[in-house]
Amino acid sequence: MYDLKHIAKELGFAPDDVKMIVSVLFEDAGKSMQEIEKMYEKKAWKQIAYEVHSIKGSAANMKLTELSQLALQLEQSAQDEDAQEVSVLINALKENLLLLQQALHL
Repeated sequence: MYDLKHIAKELGFAPDDVKMIVSVLFEDAGKSMQEIEKMYEKKAWKQIAYEVHSIKGSAANMKLTELSQLALQLEQSAQDEDAQEVSVLINALKENLLLLQQALHL
């Protein structure tokens, strides 16, 4: 579970600012996940790695460690063209985004 108040304190931001920034990240990541799922069907490994790289960086910048780590694992699995692991990690990333959605109260 994500604690946005803790993240705000860690980043030195106001909680409302963190919520706004993370909401934008959530929206962008959701769009990226739709693209990643389409790319998975085409086995477009390089494009998956490229797309998930932005999620990884944005999540890391906002101290969303679990999301960032899952994105890193997905990026590496896509680079390795490991279809089974990519599928598992896509689902894990989607589940993690649902947790983030709950923290945002969307």
